[in-house]
Amino acid sequence: MPLSPAPDQRAATAVTAREERVTGEVTTPADLLARVREAHDAEERAGVDLLVLAVAWADAHPADADGPMSRWWVPVRAGARAADDDGGLDLEGLEAAAAGGVDLDEVNGGEGVDPEWFGIPPVRWDAPASFAAARRMTTTSGKALIRDALVLEHRLPRTWARVLQGGVPAWRARRVAQAVLGAPPDVVAYVDDRVHRVIATVGHRRLDALLDEAMLELHPEEREMEQLDALDARHATLHRSGINHTGIVEMTLRGDWADLDDFDAVLSVVAAALQAADEASGSPDAHDSLDVRRARAVGVLADPARALALLQPGTGPAAAPGGAAPVPPPRREVVGYLHLTPEHLAGLEMFVRDGTTLRQVIESQVRAWCGRTDTYLRVTPVVDLNDDPDDHATPVYSPGEGLRERVLLRHPTCVFPWCERPSRGLQLDHVVAYEHPDPPPDDRPGEPDPPSRADPDDQPQTSETNLAPLCGHHHQLKTHGGWSYSAIDPTGPRPVFLWRSPHGEQFVRTPDGTTHLAG
Repeated sequence: MPLSPAPDQRAATAVTAREERVTGEVTTPADLLARVREAHDAEERAGVDLLVLAVAWADAHPADADGPMSRWWVPVRAGARAADDDGGLDLEGLEAAAAGGVDLDEVNGGEGVDPEWFGIPPVRWDAPASFAAARRMTTTSGKALIRDALVLEHRLPRTWARVLQGGVPAWRARRVAQAVLGAPPDVVAYVDDRVHRVIATVGHRRLDALLDEAMLELHPEEREMEQLDALDARHATLHRSGINHTGIVEMTLRGDWADLDDFDAVLSVVAAALQAADEASGSPDAHDSLDVRRARAVGVLADPARALALLQPGTGPAAAPGGAAPVPPPRREVVGYLHLTPEHLAGLEMFVRDGTTLRQVIESQVRAWCGRTDTYLRVTPVVDLNDDPDDHATPVYSPGEGLRERVLLRHPTCVFPWCERPSRGLQLDHVVAYEHPDPPPDDRPGEPDPPSRADPDDQPQTSETNLAPLCGHHHQLKTHGGWSYSAIDPTGPRPVFLWRSPHGEQFVRTPDGTTHLAG
């Protein structure tokens, strides 16, 4: 009996078959380039088809007029979505808008309505999730795709017609739609009239120029105010999402010239003081470049006491060894989670809490933090996820801090299909719904005690194997939107969940990502 081929052999056979199907009968470079063009054209057609399907999906799920849960556009005061938008409802925003007199039924109704949905029909609040899951993207990304398709159809009809004719990639059409989000109807018509002729080639600069032209011609005073607001949009933004295993991250500043000029000068002064202190103490950091020292100076200025001690030696606590500047007690703290397994005994794995996110860092970065005098490095007690989950379970509904920490370490992100939002700060959901015990009976003679729904002999319902982090919107989908999920091998080292959509589709969510199970 012949043996079946090994998995690697089957994979190699499949790759070979795919290559032969794609490149078969290609004998010259010209033939190969023709196949490239065919594949490119097919890709562009598929992208446009997705836009058409997004419009059809929105048309099939119009918002009802029976309450705030019928739609997911959100009135906002500042004309911009919140930074933590997870693709779902902002119930607090809806309630505040209604209390402030905003008519939630006026989809296009004036100031205060989310500019992303100005001029296009609202869609049911739970509609984007299923569409996004089928598209293998996050709910937020799926919602944006639906929005862009509706903007093209309803606000840019000439551009939309040009897209449907073919030859225009979907990403370029979406760029035009995003450029006119929230713009007045006459401005959108102006852009549509000019862009539809050149959409196959138009770029960001030309789009921006067209918007400027339209606003200057049709709304000069409003445009002038927008430009003044843009010039005055001062901010200091730390780009947390860009941090990597080296612990390095970027920050951008926009402010008054005089303030930033002074700040720039102070960075150079502190950088020079750092070099002198490093040389006096024999620190290897003495060889850092000026740019690196200026970056370190930002951290020094974040601790005024340390900055004063560095710039004015002899003040404050006793001087450090070697005549260096006095070193005040550190004020900042880095929380590290040390994970040691048999596979990692030869090296160190550490995860550092950054706000609501755990990020892995390399050993050299941990060593550098240990050597700093301005930062506490607190390594938490070992959290062994191989412990028996029952040892940490509780019969009460809300988990304690220790149990919550174990759940977050097991699940670094929301466990909804394709979602990658960090789990810290999210809701912890009972995978198997928590069954609340009945309240104690009234002390009335002759009244029998009602039976309790919770059996005291049962295992506690709140445990790390029955808790999972979910975004607010995805929790609403599970509670009100017809989505459901169950844990597969909940006590195993790799948590796996099987999700079912209201339309019968199934998705397997693992720590590595999401897999759509074909029907």
